[in-house]
Amino acid sequence: MRLDDLRSVLDGLVGKTIRCDCGRSHNVHTRSVTIEPGAVARVPDLVERYFPQGKLLVVADPNTQAAAGNAVMDRLASKFQADLHLLGAEGDIPVGDETYVAAVRERLKQGYVAALAVGSGTINDLVKLAAEQVGLPYGVVCTAASMNGYTSSIAAIYVDMLKRTLPATPPVWVVADLDVLSAAPQEMTVAGLADLMSKPSSSSDWRSASLILGEYYCDYCADLSGMAEAACRAEAQAIGKGKAEGVALLVAGLILSGLSMAIAGSSSPASGGEHLISHVWDMRRLHEGKPHALHGAQAGLGTLMTASLWELLQTVPRPEEARIQEIITARRPQEEEEADLMERLGPLAEASLAEYRRKRPDDQELRRRLEWLRDNWGEFWAAVKPLLRKSSELRDTLEEAGAPVTAREIGFTPEETEAAFRDARYVRSRYTVFDLAADLGVLEEFVAPALERSRVLE
Repeated sequence: MRLDDLRSVLDGLVGKTIRCDCGRSHNVHTRSVTIEPGAVARVPDLVERYFPQGKLLVVADPNTQAAAGNAVMDRLASKFQADLHLLGAEGDIPVGDETYVAAVRERLKQGYVAALAVGSGTINDLVKLAAEQVGLPYGVVCTAASMNGYTSSIAAIYVDMLKRTLPATPPVWVVADLDVLSAAPQEMTVAGLADLMSKPSSSSDWRSASLILGEYYCDYCADLSGMAEAACRAEAQAIGKGKAEGVALLVAGLILSGLSMAIAGSSSPASGGEHLISHVWDMRRLHEGKPHALHGAQAGLGTLMTASLWELLQTVPRPEEARIQEIITARRPQEEEEADLMERLGPLAEASLAEYRRKRPDDQELRRRLEWLRDNWGEFWAAVKPLLRKSSELRDTLEEAGAPVTAREIGFTPEETEAAFRDARYVRSRYTVFDLAADLGVLEEFVAPALERSRVLE
């Protein structure tokens, strides 16, 4: 699949309602996607076409102001009243937390009719959530092909030190100026590819939750995300070299992946256990006052780890009755488990445990899950295996693009990495490969071999 194919898929989605075989109608809120050189010049036309008349608030940080914010303001100046709201100062780039959301929200209340985000992950999420909270539309000018959240219906925000994905209306329009994106630091571009590479792991988690727990799953949404991942994986070398056609394909794939999450109504098509590893890294570094790595780079390493865990799970025998009883008898009482987690998770414990309690099965539910797996073992793996990719193949793709493949490359110690792998399960109520391994009674024994297999500690 080439760029023109992804463009065609995007054109068939934006602004449409899709009646799906899953039984739902998928409404695509985003109505325009522009991917081309010099696309910033299209901003005034998009503002006029899709926004109500009135004053606009353009939100950027010092880096994104230089990358595209000044150009956006220049383009708007002759026809619209627009104010620039700068978040952070030079050397002090904003983080996605409630304080910054509140700052944008309160500014938007001062007579503005729409918001315009100029940035990538953090800026987009802050503006997306603030606009949602005041009921205003927003558009985004992308400054890097670094993550797939531009068109998603969630914003990743720290709340009480826990990184949460909060519902938020996607942008009305997206501008991806290839001149701007090609000038972004190359580490951001390869991070975008690494973010897409999480799709095999995340879709497998999503499918597992649908089979074992009966949660909603949509083949169409999963296929959209898979289409984006496959197209960009095939051009990993061009993306890694920053070639214009590679960057164009990547940003189209990232936007399509974001749309798959928006129409699914959750991040499940493109975010699973691998992203929880990244969230743990983020939260612990935030608490310590230290920088974390790029989101996509962290998600890429998380994918290597979860793909390795999936491979190990395929060696586990079908859980027969004796094994089911052994698993249930051996599990720790909830009070003992939570006491251990309070110590392990430290300042993250209280908020994390609130999430974990929502999904922790009692003995009766655990037995039901295990009996279902016993009775449907072959069918389960027949449904999940086609979604997976080998950790070695994923690593080859990341290496081909020049993306990080070890924790050391992005500044994390072996101890931090193992802790994130062990604790990822507890920070979100979503069912993932970690919960499947725990249900089967093998999570703890698979920690060391999964990390070794993934080679992220080299």
